[in-house]
Amino acid sequence: MFLADPGHLMTGRFFIAADEPHSSQSRDRVVGMDPVFCSGSFRVWSEGPAIHTGKRGVIIGHMFTRTLPSRRVSQIDQPAYDRLERSGFLDLTRDYWGAYIAIFLTGSGHLAIFRDPSGALPCFFGSADGRVRLSSDADLAAANDGASRVDYLELARFLWSPDAMGPATCVAGVNELIAGHCLTTDGQRCDIACWWSPWDFVDSRAASRPTDAPQKLHATTVDCVRTWAECFPNIVLGVSGGLDSSIVAASLPPEAPSIRCLTMIGPDPEGDESGYATTLTDALGLPLIMERYNLLRIDVGRGTLPHLPWPIARQFAQNIQAVHTRLADENTVDAYFTGNGGDNVFCSMRSTTPIVDRFLTEGLGPGLCRSVIDVCDLTEASLLAVVKAGWQKYRRGGRGYAVVPESRGLSIQATEAIAGSLVRHPWLEAPAGSLPGKAAHVAMLMRAQKGLELYPRGKSAPQIAPLLSQPLVELCLTIPAWQWIGSGQDRACARQAFADVLPAALINRTSKGGPGGFMRQIFEHHADTVLAMLRDGILVREKIVDPGFLDEPAIPGWRGIAKTQRLMALCAAESWARSWENQHSTTR
Repeated sequence: MFLADPGHLMTGRFFIAADEPHSSQSRDRVVGMDPVFCSGSFRVWSEGPAIHTGKRGVIIGHMFTRTLPSRRVSQIDQPAYDRLERSGFLDLTRDYWGAYIAIFLTGSGHLAIFRDPSGALPCFFGSADGRVRLSSDADLAAANDGASRVDYLELARFLWSPDAMGPATCVAGVNELIAGHCLTTDGQRCDIACWWSPWDFVDSRAASRPTDAPQKLHATTVDCVRTWAECFPNIVLGVSGGLDSSIVAASLPPEAPSIRCLTMIGPDPEGDESGYATTLTDALGLPLIMERYNLLRIDVGRGTLPHLPWPIARQFAQNIQAVHTRLADENTVDAYFTGNGGDNVFCSMRSTTPIVDRFLTEGLGPGLCRSVIDVCDLTEASLLAVVKAGWQKYRRGGRGYAVVPESRGLSIQATEAIAGSLVRHPWLEAPAGSLPGKAAHVAMLMRAQKGLELYPRGKSAPQIAPLLSQPLVELCLTIPAWQWIGSGQDRACARQAFADVLPAALINRTSKGGPGGFMRQIFEHHADTVLAMLRDGILVREKIVDPGFLDEPAIPGWRGIAKTQRLMALCAAESWARSWENQHSTTR
């Protein structure tokens, strides 16, 4: 049976407790959600949607069939459940996709919790004193029944490079259940196993064969976007006229009842995307709302997205939140759609890495020459410079992904502590023989999953990033790096896939707008406040930030812009840390 009604008011917020029953029952008053599964000492609460699987478990979130077209699942019948059980539930990733957490009892009576490969539904966990807690909310995942403190080593690691983080978050005692992983617990201890890895879909031996990639890409993208859109009657889609958001707009079902497009306009030409956005919406017949970034909506002392266990968001997001709030007050909003993750899924890279991949796969030949020319066109570098850079990259060897740190502004103590405790996300452990371009592609996918939650679950309409859907990710992983730079354009396969649907001005666009100009305006307006916050703040107190960096004179040119960006990132981390410390101090 499949769901005909959308169930759009359900956001996927959940809480799981694996401890003594009396402890779990006391949580009813704290969590404020309905119990959807109970077995012995295991309890599950959810605001839905929930797919019940009898007495053996429940699936929380949105789930769809791996058919074309995909269909929304409201119930798993007994034969389908029996098949899943016989596979140890490993067939979940083969038969279904979506944004879900699957919870079920194993044959030994343990509780298993699987997070779907897209990472679209957050899942954090904590374990302490014989209690295991999992939740969509980072603060509820703390196993100590109280607001958690900041983990300053992990915060320093995040500022050094988000790519250097493993399952640990910047909140003490709270870990992320990595997408595609399954946590099994008896209520006392946890075991985590990988059920799905992006590397399962990378095969360098077949990398030169998918000649029909654009056609498959178009069909899969349209299916994923339309399947998500059918769950939410009233959608606000953020558009810029850039490739990724344009592809989402072009893939939406034409019969969708209510879709509004929103573009944000910055104070400089770089941030004014209204012309491209208008070209898009005129071509598709969609309404467009244009809003200007406004300094009055920015408070640099307020944490941006403080519900997340990392300081992932910059201050400009406060302005987007204010606009969203107004739009939701004016008309119902069931979901905010975004093209976020498109650069990552469509393997947007501007380097010689695709040349190295092609050389390692095919050796010398006309294909390699074609890719060299493509990189020259893409980067506007000379033939000699591209060949030299590609050769140097090949000579350096190493087919895995090397984390590139950003140590500017960090103290010596912080960088030494990070160096003494290096960790890696499991996806960054490239298998033997993997190609450097694929390692970079996988790293981009990992990075995209960190910032999917624009709002706390249960307090606002969810943000949906349909380009990060599992079927589309798996398909894009099969496409070699050099096909993504065909004809000297980044995301070339995606451009080819939608060339007959989108205006040529958007398909061939090479510029990239963004909020950079607004961020510089924020700093110029609040520079004294930003520097004072940092000098007297937590990051200096905890010896994460070097106070000497704050006292350096202004730097002209692009180096000055880079420093401004770094200061604003440190300011965002400072306000985020203060929000968590304040929460902890008010609950202890």
